Amino acid sequence: MKKEKNLTQGIKKGVAKVILWLFLILFFTLSFIVLAMQSSYVQTRVAQMGSDYLSDKLGFEVTISKINVDWFDQITISDLGIKNTDQSPFINTKELVVNYDIKELLTAQNILLNDVTLSNGNVMMIRKKGDDYFNIDYLIEAIRNLTDMPTDSVARAPKNLLINHIILEDLVFGIINYDRDSIQEGFNYNQFILTDLNAEVHDFSSRRDTIQMQIERLTAIDSASGLLLKNIQSDFEISQSKLALTNLKLEINESIIQDSLILTYNGMPNLSYFVDSVNIAADFKNTEIHAADLAYFAPYLKRYDEKITLSGNFKGKVKNFVARNLNLSFGQSSSIAGRLEMDGLPEISESFINFNLSNATLSPQDLKQYVRDSLTNKKLDILGTTSFSGKFIGFTNDFVANGVFNTKLGRIESDINLKVAEKTGNTEYKGSISTYNFDLGTLMENDSLVQKLQMTGNINGKGLTLATANLKLNANISLIGINGYEYQNITTNAQLAKEFFNGKLTVNDPLLKLAMEGSIDLRNNKNIINIMADLDTINLKSLNITKQDVVIKASGTLDGRGIQLDSIVGNAFLQNVYAEYRGNTFTLDTLNVNTEKKDGHRQLFIDSDLLTGSINGRYLFSQLSKDINTLVKEFQMNIKNDAAVLEEYYGNIDPYKEYDKYQVLYDLKIKKINPLIQLFLPELYISPGTNIAGSFINGQNSIFNFAAKIDSINFNQTAFKNNEIDLTFSKDHADKNVLGMGYVYSRSQQFSKNLNTENIEAELIWTGNTINFNGFVQQPQYNNDLDLAGIITFLDDSTSIEITQSRINALENIWRFEDNNLAILSNGNYMFENFGISTGKEKIVLNGELSSDSTKALNIRVDSFNVENVNSLLADRDYKGAINGFVTIQNYRGEYLIDSDIDISNFYIDEFLIGNISGDTEWRAQDEKMVMNFIVNRNNKDIVSINGSYEPGAKDNSLDLDAKLTEANLIIAEPFISSIFSDIRGKVNGEFKITGNLKYPVIKGIGKVNDGTLRVNYLNTYYSFSGNVGFDQDKVSLLNIQLIDNQGNLGGISGDLLHDGFTDLRLDLSGRMYAFNVLNTTAADNELYYGNANVSGDVSFKGPVNNLTIEANAKSEKGTRLFIPVESTSSVAKEDFIHFINVKDTANRKDGTINEVGEVDVTGVNLNFDLEITPDAYAEIIFDIKSGDIIRGRGNGKISLNIDSNGSFSMLGDYTLTEGGYNFTLYNIINKEFKIQPGSRISWEGDPYGGILDIKAIYEQNVSLLPIIDTVYSSSPELKRRYPAKVILDLQGDLLKPRVDFDIDITGYPDNITSEQGQPLALGTEMAAFKTELASDEQELKRQVFSLIILRRLSPRASFAVSGSVGNSVSEFLSNQLSYWVTQIDENLEIDVDFGSFDQEQFNTFQLRLSYSFLDGRLRVTRDGGFTQGVTDDVNQEILGILGDWSVEYLLSKDGKLRVKIYNRTNFNTLDRINNTASTSTGVSLLHVSSFNQIRDIFNKNKQKEEQEEEEVQEKESPQNEENEEIDIRSEAIMREEEENP
Repeated sequence: MKKEKNLTQGIKKGVAKVILWLFLILFFTLSFIVLAMQSSYVQTRVAQMGSDYLSDKLGFEVTISKINVDWFDQITISDLGIKNTDQSPFINTKELVVNYDIKELLTAQNILLNDVTLSNGNVMMIRKKGDDYFNIDYLIEAIRNLTDMPTDSVARAPKNLLINHIILEDLVFGIINYDRDSIQEGFNYNQFILTDLNAEVHDFSSRRDTIQMQIERLTAIDSASGLLLKNIQSDFEISQSKLALTNLKLEINESIIQDSLILTYNGMPNLSYFVDSVNIAADFKNTEIHAADLAYFAPYLKRYDEKITLSGNFKGKVKNFVARNLNLSFGQSSSIAGRLEMDGLPEISESFINFNLSNATLSPQDLKQYVRDSLTNKKLDILGTTSFSGKFIGFTNDFVANGVFNTKLGRIESDINLKVAEKTGNTEYKGSISTYNFDLGTLMENDSLVQKLQMTGNINGKGLTLATANLKLNANISLIGINGYEYQNITTNAQLAKEFFNGKLTVNDPLLKLAMEGSIDLRNNKNIINIMADLDTINLKSLNITKQDVVIKASGTLDGRGIQLDSIVGNAFLQNVYAEYRGNTFTLDTLNVNTEKKDGHRQLFIDSDLLTGSINGRYLFSQLSKDINTLVKEFQMNIKNDAAVLEEYYGNIDPYKEYDKYQVLYDLKIKKINPLIQLFLPELYISPGTNIAGSFINGQNSIFNFAAKIDSINFNQTAFKNNEIDLTFSKDHADKNVLGMGYVYSRSQQFSKNLNTENIEAELIWTGNTINFNGFVQQPQYNNDLDLAGIITFLDDSTSIEITQSRINALENIWRFEDNNLAILSNGNYMFENFGISTGKEKIVLNGELSSDSTKALNIRVDSFNVENVNSLLADRDYKGAINGFVTIQNYRGEYLIDSDIDISNFYIDEFLIGNISGDTEWRAQDEKMVMNFIVNRNNKDIVSINGSYEPGAKDNSLDLDAKLTEANLIIAEPFISSIFSDIRGKVNGEFKITGNLKYPVIKGIGKVNDGTLRVNYLNTYYSFSGNVGFDQDKVSLLNIQLIDNQGNLGGISGDLLHDGFTDLRLDLSGRMYAFNVLNTTAADNELYYGNANVSGDVSFKGPVNNLTIEANAKSEKGTRLFIPVESTSSVAKEDFIHFINVKDTANRKDGTINEVGEVDVTGVNLNFDLEITPDAYAEIIFDIKSGDIIRGRGNGKISLNIDSNGSFSMLGDYTLTEGGYNFTLYNIINKEFKIQPGSRISWEGDPYGGILDIKAIYEQNVSLLPIIDTVYSSSPELKRRYPAKVILDLQGDLLKPRVDFDIDITGYPDNITSEQGQPLALGTEMAAFKTELASDEQELKRQVFSLIILRRLSPRASFAVSGSVGNSVSEFLSNQLSYWVTQIDENLEIDVDFGSFDQEQFNTFQLRLSYSFLDGRLRVTRDGGFTQGVTDDVNQEILGILGDWSVEYLLSKDGKLRVKIYNRTNFNTLDRINNTASTSTGVSLLHVSSFNQIRDIFNKNKQKEEQEEEEVQEKESPQNEENEEIDIRSEAIMREEEENP
């Protein structure tokens, strides 16, 4: 045991010694090696051995000058060099220092180095042309093979290379890819060399095929481009399938790229096919890219100074990638956000792009550097900051782009497909564009003309330039503002190209309807225009085109060639033209204008409803217009005769100038041009058929000729008849002198109602600056004429007029111009020298000057001038009196001052003595005021006096006058309100103060009116009144004026006549009536309605005189008779009856005069009558006054009558009849009176002719029942009796075209009868069957109705009986209608026919009356009676029988009151019926016919004169006798004018 124990200890000691020696050997060996390595020889030798070894194993030539091992933790390799296989430099480094931990340097899995420092070296990564790998790839692969080489047969995994820290200092790094072309501008990323490369890397690892590191910093400069790589920070990883840069911060020049970039691929060789083999996943956050830095990679970006901030996610291959959450901002406020997909890079033209912009904003300031066009930049500024979103889908040469753009001007939406061709002319596009509330006018910089646009349109075409574009545009403009009006519903469908248009334009606006279609082809100088247009009614004022209402409607075509005025040929056609302007209308059926040009000869033809004519000659439109303007200008200069202007003008004319020589002939015939003239100048009228012809000859000497014959020319109230005008003017363009001749003639003239002249004839000869003229005119009704001659001379800066010969025959006096008279007009100044006329002692002469010079004055002297001289010049009034005195007029501070001393003695207006008028004015210079004093003295009593002063320089109240009226007659106020009131009479007293100024006088005071009378024109009612009238600053007040109508009924009125300086007169009057007469008109006054109306209620007159509103709320009273014609009335040539009228309205007039009541113009008057109609009122609705087709009656109702200011009449309300009658007419032959049943009604809903009838009326006739009963019972006494039969008329519906239904009702017959043979008959049953038959057989009903109305009997079923009653029926309607028929042939012939009975004697009872008038109705021959003369064989008696009764009547006086009559009459002996004898009697009678109200009026001699004066009025009026209204409404109180038994 002990030995074994010792043996074991011995072994242990032996092993320990071996280990110790091995350690010592190893230690000393390593120590030796280390010590040896410190030797330069050993280091050099080891480096050489290592270089040779590595060169042999790696396949690259490796050179190392020295290796220095610093103990066991650091190796320094000096002058390390590696060459490519072609001996070109690959890697060169001055020094490579490696620090390591000997204990961790080599492990089973890793090679761990602590620090590696590489300095002062070059690394050139080269890829040869045609090679797939760089040289670095081959070197790494060789190193792997070397380090992984197994020492035994067991395979081991390659070791990982780990480096904790790497420092690169002052390196040059290059990548040379000879397989790619060099990039000449910018950064050449195919071949580049980075200098001054410094870097610091941590945690470098190489595990198998994966290299990872953390780059803390890396800086470098591109030697070629100067690109500065300021710094790179990133976690870097590269392998055979991936290259990743995470936590990236890349600073290149001024740009910063941040976050991550990851590339994945299937092997490193795929990097050579980067575009389609490498997947990219990149995240960018807060990346800032400057355009200048991008320019290294995209040189065209050099021009921009821009910083772009980018964020987003990028995923995919370069060939096919998606960029999500893309957010790009640039400039000050512009940004783009969205999603981008591309497939097909790097060939951008073959890449499919899907770019979805979710939110983008573009600022005009940010876009300016990208848009070089100044106009586009200006438009971008106007659009302002624009936000948009949309999509771009497709290729760069074939894509669809749609988006929504929101600008400060509005919103735009687009959806366009664009196919870009290599030639822009072949580029195609198709799509739509829409705008919403887009301010197009602001964009066009003309917002006053164009405003908002809202539209949707489709476009389809090709070509992008004006020269190549050819497209179709189909747009719907829902709204566009033009000139302040928003047009709606505009559609267009057209083809557009350069100088070509073909398509349609439609406007369906509420105020504009327009349809236009056609083409315009200007290509290759075709200049063809073919357009059709249809314009519906528009109002240009509503469209803000005109300031006044202008309504237009038209349609037409234009078919021609040429766009220049002088090249136009073709035809223009208008039709259905309608225009309305200032209340005037114009219509034109057709207008055709045709112009042709051949061999320089122009023909222009015009054909229309307005005129026809031609303008022919060898002329150009532009040249003709220019030459005529030149001729007119030279004539105007000659008239103004400004020496300086003339000298300058003619001094600049080339005396050798060649003038175009041509002649133009024109010939026009006016047809219906007045509607066009009256559209703009309604006061003017030119008669149709006027011929105008003449010529224009141009050359050195131009000649213009004008000749016309015009039948009538009317202007306002002035009319010229049978007119001739012939003018010829000649002008040498090089000479200022003019030569002209003119002749004007007019056969008759009417200047006003009382001023008529004839044979105006004037001639003039214009030579140089002198016009010699003479004229002649006659006034036959006054035996007046004027014949004068004179000279008009155009002097320097003035024109003089001298009357050399004169003879004025007026009112049996010969007037002549004063000798040596002269009038001069110069620069607005008027100078007169002895310019006046005189006859005997009467004289009016002007001397002096009227000018702006206040030291000059015009003196007018009037001596013994008879006022009657002016009556022939004035209308409506007759004046008398004599004027003496003087008037001096001078200008003071822009106003005319008048000094005067005028007396008018015995002044009359319409035979009414106003009195003696005297007055004087005096200008007091020291006070700068005019003192005036006027007096009107009547019958030695001052009735009007005005005195005070006028101070023109005063700011306020330049007038300071006192006026006093003493028994002044109101007639002097009538001219101011004659359009409303007339026949004003009465006297007024009062005192008034007049202040203010001439333009706005202010009158204050109160006047008292006594015995006043007036007529309301529109109502034709006369009233007497009294009360007080107050004057204030802007009104004249009627203070409780009491009115009395012409029947003595009372009313009251008060209110104001408002005015503005006695202009713009407005009424504000209201009144109360008690059975007051408010209407007294006839059909001649107002065709809408007329009659006599007495009412109780309220009335008012309000508004301006040209738009007066008369309102009444009243209840009808006794005496009211209202007539409403629903068809136009016709005048009646002869009246056979005396009408009982009330003449109080004329009998009480103190002046005894009666003004005719003419037809009243209702335009400018608004009438609103709310009437409560009672049975006291009688009313007629007249369908045809000639045939007597009238509904008449009394009833109850409330009706509103309204007439607006344009004369439009309307009625509203219901009228229910309590009694009445209807004259039923049939074919204007049958006239039967039907009795209207109570409860019948007429309703109006606006149109007075559109009333609704609901009327039942009955015509009664006693008839026998025999015609409808079996003849077996004809002998029954009950059937021989007559029973009451009623024809029931039912009128329903439209007033003018009512539905007419009939029915028959027979009553009073017994239910049962018996014949003479005893046969019973149930008559009631038989009649019930008859009624049933009528109800079922419309034709039978019509036959029986016709029989009852015409034959006054029942007729057998299905037939008519003609015995007996036929003659009576014929007598009834022929007697009523035959005379009317004949008068339509000859108004002087009257025929009355009367048939008695045809049963027995036939023509023995035939009566015929004929009457014929001669000598304008004053001689009348009448034949009357039958055609037999009893039983006689005497031929003379037979002749007398044919002649019948005759009479010859002659009216001795024009009014027919006194007449003489010769007659022959047959007298039958009624006692001797057997012999039927007759005798004749002949005689002469003298008749006097007079109108009267009551019998006692005939014997009242004091009223005879008043009755006589009234006669003319009564012939025109037919008021009814109000005291006999209780008579039956179907008859009238009449009396024959012609006495049958003288």
